[in-house]
Amino acid sequence: MPTFLTQQEVAETINLPSEPGVKPIEILERNFRYIRQIGSLPISGGWGYTKEDAVIIDRDSPILKQQDSVDIQRIVSLFIEYRTYQELTEHPEPGKKYNEIKCEFSDYSIIGSGDQKYWRLDYQISSIRDGDYIYLANDWDSNNGFTNDPEGLKKHDEEYNDRLVKYDTTFWFDVSDFSDGFRVSEIMQ
Repeated sequence: MPTFLTQQEVAETINLPSEPGVKPIEILERNFRYIRQIGSLPISGGWGYTKEDAVIIDRDSPILKQQDSVDIQRIVSLFIEYRTYQELTEHPEPGKKYNEIKCEFSDYSIIGSGDQKYWRLDYQISSIRDGDYIYLANDWDSNNGFTNDPEGLKKHDEEYNDRLVKYDTTFWFDVSDFSDGFRVSEIMQ
């Protein structure tokens, strides 16, 4: 059975601390080549753990001014993916990194009225600690992928499941600049 982290465990061991004077987008640009290759993301604000720390999608960003249309779904999806990678793969302490990362959308809500709008997107994240990943990969390789060994494969799958780490997390986005043309239900399909 997977290990489910509590909200407190997530806050203490997964969530990213703010670096004084350093914006989250600067950290993502520094650590992920793909973000640099696409010319960054049109965001500002925080990591999006709370409404007060929301990621701001900025319609006036120079990145968006160069484009004919805005793919807000792509911006949101990329931020979710790369914040999660930052949390789970860039940890400075040995043994605190993860592999096999999956982000599963679970719910959303729209908060605010008038000109101020926020999206709250809830996800369940699942992953495997580096040491467990290495153990499982070696088990798989040393058993030739369990070809013609259904019992061994069943045991391996049970071990995989037992080593999974799961937790729920929230992403807050300030979409006030875009509240005139997008609905979350369309974005998350």
